[in-house]
Amino acid sequence: MPIPIADENPTHFSHKSIVTIGLIALNVLVFVLFQQGLFDEVTDASVLGFGLVPSVFWGDKILPPGIYNLGGDNTIVSYMFLHGGMMHLVSNMLILWVFGDNIEQALGRYRFLAFYIIGGMAAGYLHAWIMPSSDAPLVGASGAISAVSAAYLLLHPKAKLWLLLFWVVPVKTPAWAAILAWFVYQLYASVTAGAEAAVAWWAHIGGFIFGLAYILVLKRQLIDRFYVDLFVKKID
Repeated sequence: MPIPIADENPTHFSHKSIVTIGLIALNVLVFVLFQQGLFDEVTDASVLGFGLVPSVFWGDKILPPGIYNLGGDNTIVSYMFLHGGMMHLVSNMLILWVFGDNIEQALGRYRFLAFYIIGGMAAGYLHAWIMPSSDAPLVGASGAISAVSAAYLLLHPKAKLWLLLFWVVPVKTPAWAAILAWFVYQLYASVTAGAEAAVAWWAHIGGFIFGLAYILVLKRQLIDRFYVDLFVKKID
């Protein structure tokens, strides 16, 4: 799917996206220093020990001897700061960079950080619930970023996004069209992909649903009037 590389949606001049930048820096540092991704192949020990393995998370299995881990319950948080490779990291951080500043400004720094972490946890839980016997470790920030994408869809649907088709061709499109198309594809792929699929489609769906629910319930006053104009007939 196309990757967003920029948006035409500047934040207020006084806003500093400290949490967004901090999250990106933390993901990069974990990848480079802990997973050794910049210097070599990502270590299997880091992925197994700190990734979310559903069968271990539910207590049905244990990790092989010699694999250091935080305990199955804690991987519901640690998994979202690991990545499976350089392209996995770069694509996730690009999306977080494009969407994160606007959502951080809308929610505030502390609420945005909590929103991001809980969105990632919701994504991990749904993945583990749908695939409870899976021994494959779930890693990546995409579940949490899916929650941020859902918030962007509701708060900034008319913003223009620059997408990179095939990592080569730049295309400009409204945010609502790009994000909705992405989510529809996640639903389609979750149904058609086999049990051994390399992409955790359900984690993306779980994070996205959490993001929609959070904004609709707790921050509905921020939702763009684009939806009112689109679905509600005006009474003169």
